[in-house]
Amino acid sequence: MKRFFYWLALLLCVVVFGVCAWQIWGIVSEYNAGTTLYEEAATQFVTVLEPEEETTDRETGSDAEETQATETAEEQGSGAPISVDFDALLAANPDVVGWLYCPDTVINYPILQGASNDTYLHHMVDGSYNSAGSIFLDYRNASDFSDANSILYGHNMKNESMFGTLDKYKKQSYYDEHPVLWLLTPTCSYRLDIIGGCVLNAGSDFYNSLLWGDDVEGQINYILSHSTFDASTEWDGESNVISLSTCSYEYDNARYVLLCVPVPVD
Repeated sequence: MKRFFYWLALLLCVVVFGVCAWQIWGIVSEYNAGTTLYEEAATQFVTVLEPEEETTDRETGSDAEETQATETAEEQGSGAPISVDFDALLAANPDVVGWLYCPDTVINYPILQGASNDTYLHHMVDGSYNSAGSIFLDYRNASDFSDANSILYGHNMKNESMFGTLDKYKKQSYYDEHPVLWLLTPTCSYRLDIIGGCVLNAGSDFYNSLLWGDDVEGQINYILSHSTFDASTEWDGESNVISLSTCSYEYDNARYVLLCVPVPVD
């Protein structure tokens, strides 16, 4: 009898191990499929541009360090570092409203907008199902990013794809290395000057764009006063903002929100 239970327990262990291995393989395969698809999309639709001007004379020693430390977002360059073939991109998926890019990071993705926020929560730009989903604009927002607050959502993926690197802005050093992002649309290009970022509850009024018309200043000032880093760019009190939102894990339904001011460059 003991021998029977021994073999039964061993069989159960093998079954459990097999199920776990199958689940892990499925997750890894899905991650890889999502990463590959968006890398191919970037290759197909995006061209990285050469810098318009290279600075040849550099300060040395402490002067160079001081210059780098005090460099503002506006000094990062005036033109978008990429171009996007929106004609081809929109032909592939008319739900595309823009492209988001952050130099020297994995953020290099099309922005989708569906009929609801569930549309691209777990679907990619080609319409296929994938837990990584897409970067998408809140369905309540104007597709031209003209609202007081335009919210972009993306999953905090463990392989750092999508918005998996967004919560790195909880450290000052990461902001210092990446103070701007870029948003390109079919009609205009914007430099996104980051002004603050903090942890919010998913049920916060911040996520109700209908309330922003009454309390833009209050919502923005809350984030700025709780920001996880000190930004070199300040909000002028009037500009619209673009928010990047992803899951955070300080508590249930925590979200990390990065607040940016769009500056037209083209």
